[in-house]
Amino acid sequence: MPQYQPLYLGFSSMCRIVSTLKAFPSKAKVIFNVNMTQIDSIKPGDFSIGIMYGDIYGNTSDKVKLTLLKHPEGVRNIRIIPNEVEYLIEHQ
Repeated sequence: MPQYQPLYLGFSSMCRIVSTLKAFPSKAKVIFNVNMTQIDSIKPGDFSIGIMYGDIYGNTSDKVKLTLLKHPEGVRNIRIIPNEVEYLIEHQ
């Protein structure tokens, strides 16, 4: 049976819309399990976290959910902390 080890990595959240979006906090931690044979091959660039426009459009809350957009194969039990952030939209 393979052994699994959780890793703690920080990543910037991102959102690309016409207006400027500021997220608070601006970084999130990704926690996951991976087989010990893969542990050295996992890099922060293998992951991507974003904010989906559809989650903001029509949202009456001041918080929005972070979405995992990309992750490497073999990674399991992925959690984003915090899983939602406060946001501010600055119209230009």
